[in-house]
Amino acid sequence: PKPRTKMPENRNSRILVVTTCFISITLISFVGILFLSDYSYSSDSNDLNIIVLNTENQFASNQCPSDEPEVDFVHMFQEIRSNVVKEFGEAKGAILLNGGVVGYRYDTDVELHFRQESNFLYLTGYDQPNATVIIDIQTEKTYLLVPDNPADYAIWNGIVENLEEIQEKYGVFKADYNTKIDEILDQLERNSGSENYIVYTLPDQGFPGETKFNINKDKNQLEGNLYHQRTLKTDSELDLMRYSSEVSAYAHVETMKLVGKFGNSTPELYEYNVAGQFINSCFACGLQHQAYLPICGSGYHSAILHYIANISPMNSSSILLIDAGAEYAGYGSDITRTYPVDGIFSIPQRIVYQMVLNVQTNVINSLKAGVYWDELSRTNNENICSELIQNGFLLATQEQCLNNRLYSLFMPHSVSHFIGLDVHDRYKDRIILEERNVITVEPGIYFNEALLVPEFEKGNIYLNEKLIQAFLDIEFGGVRIEDVVLITKDGTETLSEIAPRQINEIENIMKPTF
Repeated sequence: PKPRTKMPENRNSRILVVTTCFISITLISFVGILFLSDYSYSSDSNDLNIIVLNTENQFASNQCPSDEPEVDFVHMFQEIRSNVVKEFGEAKGAILLNGGVVGYRYDTDVELHFRQESNFLYLTGYDQPNATVIIDIQTEKTYLLVPDNPADYAIWNGIVENLEEIQEKYGVFKADYNTKIDEILDQLERNSGSENYIVYTLPDQGFPGETKFNINKDKNQLEGNLYHQRTLKTDSELDLMRYSSEVSAYAHVETMKLVGKFGNSTPELYEYNVAGQFINSCFACGLQHQAYLPICGSGYHSAILHYIANISPMNSSSILLIDAGAEYAGYGSDITRTYPVDGIFSIPQRIVYQMVLNVQTNVINSLKAGVYWDELSRTNNENICSELIQNGFLLATQEQCLNNRLYSLFMPHSVSHFIGLDVHDRYKDRIILEERNVITVEPGIYFNEALLVPEFEKGNIYLNEKLIQAFLDIEFGGVRIEDVVLITKDGTETLSEIAPRQINEIENIMKPTF
């Protein structure tokens, strides 16, 4: 065996050795910290998986795109309640709505993240479980009824607000315990002087003692009135949506920078690194909740519409589609950007991306209050057909493409949906665009085997099989570009404008800065 190295006999010499070792360890640690500010590694089946922290580009709250909006929430919810009540006209009765309850993970006592039921959040802003709201239609008096939690509730869940604090904080006529529901309804019915006092609630909701009252669960009543108003955003709601979209768009920019910096690295970035960077950037601005699970698909995964696994390494020659948006005060965003992992669009990527961008630009330019939803879809379909024909993917005329719905083989989803408290926000009807609607515009072109190969087998004469198969062979995937758009009287306002869409802008942002 190799003999152990002896320490020097001289005391000063021993101190020098120890000091040298200490300095060496310190320097190694310092270098390690610098290195780990961009990378940390974990071993998984002998592969190194990059977990990118990227502290150089990580932004703190003072680097967010804008300050949080100054919204008077009490006034906002009072305005919303008043707008909903007006939908009932001269009716005499009350609105009763139950909030959400805490869910648990299957057969355990592990609580799931609580997110308030959207209609309840819309009317009250109250974000705690097991509550009920009653609004008298004649007087607009609002009663917020909460559970009478035991004293030890605070041990597990924090300080419990008392009724006076709740009443002041949420601007309601009265806060009380939810054991008083039938008592309050009895009083409101007597005070109305009406023999036909109706309690309007949602079809799937009920409350103790409801058999004593005249209940209306017609979908065209409370549900329809709520959903109509939810599509017409107030000024305060628009301020909240602008902020959630601005922060989400900025998070997309930060994610582009990350991919540009490490897209060519060895080992590869993983799709979950992209999702993590996006979420981290939202957290840095105080947006702790995502409006939906982020979709981060590279290569063929970018052609899977709701791909949320986000588990694969990203090939530098692939394209990446990231569909992600955060919530602020319950109001969500929904933004999709698609770009090359290595930061430079290849010729096929450039062609397909520009096709989709052309479609989105034309659709957005066609929008304003008064445009019919059918017209919105028709504009998208016509443009998709035009791009597919001009670029050789379809061997068809424009009329043949539209009549045979050939566009749906490349874009199997609709081009738009409402957005607000839910990412696919609810609505009463979808006939005509109105001022203050907030919608998405999200055209896409995908090369998805599940859609296209069966058409080859059927002998679809309109498809350029050789060209399409070449895109399938390289696992091209798909391109989607999605933005949040406010409908105005004369046009639109794109709330997610911060996230670039032009090819040269994306490539400039993705240039590595080491």
